[in-house]
Amino acid sequence: MSRISEQELVIPALRIIDENPGISTSDLISKLTDELRPAGEDLEILGGRSDTKFSQKVRNLVAHKTLDQRGPGYTEYKKSGANGYHWITPKGLVFLRAFRDPIDYLIEHGFEYADIVDGLEQTSEATRAHREIIVYPEDLQVSEGARRRVTATVFERSRRLREAAIQHYSRDGSITCEACGFDFAEQYGEIGEGFIEMHHRKPLFQYGGQETSDFIKEAIKDLAPLCSNCHRMIHRNRASPLTVDELRDRLHS
Repeated sequence: MSRISEQELVIPALRIIDENPGISTSDLISKLTDELRPAGEDLEILGGRSDTKFSQKVRNLVAHKTLDQRGPGYTEYKKSGANGYHWITPKGLVFLRAFRDPIDYLIEHGFEYADIVDGLEQTSEATRAHREIIVYPEDLQVSEGARRRVTATVFERSRRLREAAIQHYSRDGSITCEACGFDFAEQYGEIGEGFIEMHHRKPLFQYGGQETSDFIKEAIKDLAPLCSNCHRMIHRNRASPLTVDELRDRLHS
């Protein structure tokens, strides 16, 4: 099971501090736990303490000055009594803005913890290399609660990926739900032709300088065509999203 690093927590922590000015360290731990949903080794309790390995890494953001003015200057940290409180700085806002779309995508789409950690690792590597990360959001109708800011460019990117995936997964002009087998064209006729939603099995990131055609060719392998009902059921429990195989097993049983 993937383990998250202190450095990989920087961007998700800044995201929460930006949305909760003056947040305490204990509340920061709670919100990061809710959003990232740590699993495996990161949930192990440290010997003789109440902290998990995950919560200790969040505390280390403070102890090691990974965020505050004496470190990179992304936050201002003030101690009051037994706790400390965090505010994001203008420098932190500029840094967060560059990676806001990737972090929103990772957290809001309900990926498994191992995939979130992998995505955060890729984002951290892109940060160090000063590389742009290009996001392809999943079908927006399953993200009603997401704080989504969709530009025309992002919409067009996602449309291109979707059309390539439909072509890839269609058989004899028909495309069916991978979970239940539903065919919109068979049920609704002409109006249903080519209609399907594309589920992201894993996070999909394109890097600046990478050819879009090469990215799409690889990305469609991590997409799954789903009908609207099955897609929503997979995302129904955001804290524990189903895989396509798990949903199919439920249907067949």
